[in-house]
Amino acid sequence: ALTRPEGVMMALCCFGWFGVQRLVAYRGGSGWLDWREVACLTAPFVVLVGAHLVFRLAYYGEWLPNTYHAKHVRPWYESGFRYYVAAALETGLYLLVPLAWVAMREGWRARREVTYALPLLCIFVHAAGVMRVGGDHFEYRPLDFYWPALSVPVVAAILALGSRLSGARWLRGLVHSFGRLGRRICSFVVFVPVFFYASAIQGVLLLESFKVHCHSGDNRHFELDEGNAQWLLAVPGMSVLVPISNDLRRRAAGQAVASRSCLHRKYAKRRITKWSPYGKMERGLIPDDALSAKTAIGIPCYYLPDLKFIDTAGLTDATIARNPVTRPNHERSMAHDRGPPPGYLKARGVNMEVRKPATSKAQALLRADYAVKAGPDLWMPFHSPDLAWVIERFSGHGLAQRGQWFAGWIAGVVERAEPAIRSDFDVYHEADHLLYTGGECGEEGLEPPFFLHVFPVNEDDLPAARRQHGFDNLDFHFDARRLSLDFHFKDVPAPSGVGCAALVELPGYEVARIRTGQFVLGGPRLWQGEFEVGGGKAP
Repeated sequence: ALTRPEGVMMALCCFGWFGVQRLVAYRGGSGWLDWREVACLTAPFVVLVGAHLVFRLAYYGEWLPNTYHAKHVRPWYESGFRYYVAAALETGLYLLVPLAWVAMREGWRARREVTYALPLLCIFVHAAGVMRVGGDHFEYRPLDFYWPALSVPVVAAILALGSRLSGARWLRGLVHSFGRLGRRICSFVVFVPVFFYASAIQGVLLLESFKVHCHSGDNRHFELDEGNAQWLLAVPGMSVLVPISNDLRRRAAGQAVASRSCLHRKYAKRRITKWSPYGKMERGLIPDDALSAKTAIGIPCYYLPDLKFIDTAGLTDATIARNPVTRPNHERSMAHDRGPPPGYLKARGVNMEVRKPATSKAQALLRADYAVKAGPDLWMPFHSPDLAWVIERFSGHGLAQRGQWFAGWIAGVVERAEPAIRSDFDVYHEADHLLYTGGECGEEGLEPPFFLHVFPVNEDDLPAARRQHGFDNLDFHFDARRLSLDFHFKDVPAPSGVGCAALVELPGYEVARIRTGQFVLGGPRLWQGEFEVGGGKAP
């Protein structure tokens, strides 16, 4: 209850079950409620959780946590229904819940016992709440308590069904000859198919998707088919259940519902690799009035503890968490629907965007407009809309500005290197960047979009949607600052012979070949060129 809003619901279910149990005992002549027993059961919850709720209301003015408002936009039952059916097929709930129901009925008929009603009560009440929200972004984590809660009644049901099977007329003689072992064998005969069907789809998914997502770097939605689960599809009933599971997971993935745990592990690993060098940064470098805005702030915040962040998804911002979402449910993305109201970030005073750390001033200024040295072999590149603020706060920390340095860097590239492509724009390949330079660059020359096709050494590095084409499509507009790295000269003197320039960062994977040029939408290509990254060039 201290970490999940449905915890209070679970407590009420437990207290309600306790009352019903005592009522049943009373009607059976076994006495009534012992108030000391009631106090011992409820007092810890009421005191601890009650104190927490009172604190939350006094401090935040809210009964529910901010994350609830950020993620729960409106009822989303259609997504919640798909979420639960997918979970039931993958984890065996479609077998385990009915078996728990069997155990509850058997216990009631034999002993007027209601113990097995408790896990079912908690699960059904909890499911109603989660289904209303639409499921969860992180796979099936809200459902984690279902399986331990169901384990005891499911075992009781298997034993009861095994006992019934042992009493069947056509088995009675055989079971009698084995004695007590015969009844155990019957229970085992029931257990084996239950265990297999309850875990087969999830087991194969965990094994096969782990190979694809965690080892090959593929981010696509994973499906079971003849290629990776032929034996499973040959099992009776699985040829029906597996396609349904595939379809439900595919539709959920399109709206960021039930994202696979392996993908989150890989995403976290990439983020840690990107931001962890800032862990060596000198403290006190970032001013107290610096404010940034970012989605998924956990890892950057950890390595930049002096920088205040606004979470643009609203998880830590009350205004964004309550900003209305107008798009319909079929266009929503779980836990990523909220965004800042128009003008909100500017009104809050967002004045800094820190970029990926660099090992040199030159590398840092290729990534952002400003850079400061943050430690040995560590530079912090960043953007800011307020030049005066940057100069005032960072001038004593070795502040470097892109301006004249960038123009000089371009001049150096143009003087020392041959362009990989000579055309309307000369294109230079510098490490993990492409530099586009042109002579006379009027508005007409900059208006048509640029196409940029990047062919990787390993096609598995491509996004799933681009794999069929064999290359990554990174089309851009010259002056749109698409990656906050494009640049064209205005007040800064241009290098000799260069009227405008743009810098575009290439993807992080190993590149084999690059094709680029300019085109008219719906029309011809104005110019194009291609070259091998290994050194070969094509006109």
